[in-house]
Amino acid sequence: MRKAEIVLAATLVLLAVFAAPAAAYRYDRQAAASYAYNNAYNNVPWSWFYNSRGGDCTNFVSHSLQAGGWRETGKYRYWSNDAWYCDWCNNPAGYSRTWGAADNLYRFLSRTSRAHPVSVARRSYLLEIGDVVQMDNKDRHGNKVPDGVWDHTMIVTGKKGSELLMSYHSKNTRNDPLSSIRARNPNARFIGWHIHDNY
Repeated sequence: MRKAEIVLAATLVLLAVFAAPAAAYRYDRQAAASYAYNNAYNNVPWSWFYNSRGGDCTNFVSHSLQAGGWRETGKYRYWSNDAWYCDWCNNPAGYSRTWGAADNLYRFLSRTSRAHPVSVARRSYLLEIGDVVQMDNKDRHGNKVPDGVWDHTMIVTGKKGSELLMSYHSKNTRNDPLSSIRARNPNARFIGWHIHDNY
């Protein structure tokens, strides 16, 4: 390779590095976990609305993610799996379906660059404070049989050794060990979401 070609190749590499878009936002996992921990026994905005429709767990986790720096996206697109927002005052739609329903949040998380899935059964040690865990533990009739629809959303608010401590709403709970949740729901499916520090 001639010297000019080497210089050109090096220049192109540097341009590619500096031209790569930087992450626009940072996730503060401690702030998200602190919000959840501090509000585990309190209503958060719109708890009454979601409790009247079956449960407040995902609304609670969405508010926690927002407290950690997550920005709303896709406003006015209620049905979109790429939208995540709650703007009751200024938006006629008010909220995205991904904001307050576990299975819909699952769809958002699986499509976004903000998180990636982690096997709770095999790799829960990869989850950190501020990460999310979802559970499918019942069918549409309320029977304790998973049916492929995610029913519940929780957030990691602590760690005790390798044990993950979960906080959630609908039944309002703080720092419940994940191993206890799994023991109470032996037939349930679980999925973890590692939230990216930058997105």
